Amino acid sequence: MPVYNGEQYLNDAIQSVLNQSYPNFELVIINDGSTDRTEEIIQAIRDPRIRYYRNQTNLKLIKTLNFAITVCSGEYIARMDADDICAPTRFEQQIAYMTKHPDCGVCGSWARIIDAQNQKTGRIKNPVSNPVIRASLLFTPAILHPSVMVRADILKKFQYNQNALHTEDFDLWIKIAKDPEVEFHNLPEFLLDYRWHYSNISAVNDNFQYEKKKELLRQELQKLLNTHDIDLDLHLATFNLYRFDQKIKSSYSGPAIRGWLEKLALANRQLKQYNPFIFESFLLSRWIVYCIHTKKLHNILSINFIHFNYFKLVKAMSILLSK
Repeated sequence: MPVYNGEQYLNDAIQSVLNQSYPNFELVIINDGSTDRTEEIIQAIRDPRIRYYRNQTNLKLIKTLNFAITVCSGEYIARMDADDICAPTRFEQQIAYMTKHPDCGVCGSWARIIDAQNQKTGRIKNPVSNPVIRASLLFTPAILHPSVMVRADILKKFQYNQNALHTEDFDLWIKIAKDPEVEFHNLPEFLLDYRWHYSNISAVNDNFQYEKKKELLRQELQKLLNTHDIDLDLHLATFNLYRFDQKIKSSYSGPAIRGWLEKLALANRQLKQYNPFIFESFLLSRWIVYCIHTKKLHNILSINFIHFNYFKLVKAMSILLSK
């Protein structure tokens, strides 16, 4: 748990970890040079499971996270922000799943979004299965960073990229995904209350994050397409084609979006970077959202994926309805 000037929500975050139903853990807290009451709050909590470290200066998040990795001694490392709240059974459920599924190296969960007053304002329901999560990485991180538990040997091997400022999680998942032996999974349970407020790092740096994500997505697209064939703006137009309740921020026409999704499907058919059935079902789910928002349901079946079939449509709908 890294923290910088987190006095407002810190105690609740710490208590939610200490109250876990799974008792065998250490809580590593790194104070990144805070100037408020952060240290006082931490030191007032008497629990032998807390291991407290203080940076002499503000090293920022990525260096602090990488230091935390070096001092963790457990088999698993759970990520936690100092303004979020864990469900009491979070660790228990994640460890149970990863113990039963030894190929799972990264295990996240669904989350509820809360505001500064702890009011629930939304939900995050990322894809559950490994193939769909991997396909999703061509568009979005698909794993909520503060919800994850990662096998320690994997995290110590890859660590966070110092140059991936504000996109360190997305960059990490992409690096880990290069190892085909490591599986991703999101538990379909709301095991985290994820706080979104004006001082949240993601909120403050939203535009900067977007630009950094563009560069990561460009690199991912190069797995499928030649550089001169990549239309990053058009790809980003599909960025919000994810859920029925998301507003589509796109000036591109239906034929342009359909053509881009078809190009991705064809390229993957040839290169097989992703499971073709899962990948095309995922692309189809985005096309369905576009057709619903534009009130052109008759166009859903017009997308020309090779070997389109009824089962792919069913899979696409299951991806959407899990949202």
